[in-house]
Amino acid sequence: PISITTIWAFSFFAALLILIAVPAQLFEIGFVLSFGVVLGLIVLYPAVESCFGNLFKPDPFRIQQEPLVRRWAGVAGRGVISLASMSIAAWLVSTPVSAYFFGSLTIVSMVSNLLIIPLSSVVILAGCLSLAFGAFIGIFAEIFNHANVVIITVMLKITGWLAAVPFSNIAVEKPSLSLVIAWYTVLILWVVYRKMAWNQRGNEEKLTTDLH
Repeated sequence: PISITTIWAFSFFAALLILIAVPAQLFEIGFVLSFGVVLGLIVLYPAVESCFGNLFKPDPFRIQQEPLVRRWAGVAGRGVISLASMSIAAWLVSTPVSAYFFGSLTIVSMVSNLLIIPLSSVVILAGCLSLAFGAFIGIFAEIFNHANVVIITVMLKITGWLAAVPFSNIAVEKPSLSLVIAWYTVLILWVVYRKMAWNQRGNEEKLTTDLH
């Protein structure tokens, strides 16, 4: 798996390249929101996911292998938890920025991300496959590109349907800069707390395993 340090490095390098090409991007809300959410996901996602504890995780002390159905259910459950954690983390990071710059609070985004995130991954995969195989066999590029058109159309439809839900987007008064800073400060302190709690639990589980 890719380490957190590698993700930080790639994110910083991508941001640096964009700013070298167009320095004015530093003051664009799109740039701030995009990289802010990405970096926020890196920091917040593990803390949010840790709140679910060992839910759907296999029993480390079980001797016999679990039934196939239960194993698949565990995989599906962990996938849902992962998606939910990413959605919640993205919402926590983007909400103050959206409220400050756009004066809006998008509640439905936590639900839409559960569908949009996996579909976005498929779009990226199809795009990579199109580039990889398209240079040698043109028909493959067309197949993957047409697949992307269909998937993106579905994503737009989902976004449109959810945006039409009553109270999906609530207009709010622009928060003060100090309130935005306080929001992120609380998030950072909470991440530190969850990190310490998770490390303590890991040490206790390791001690229990050694005793067994």
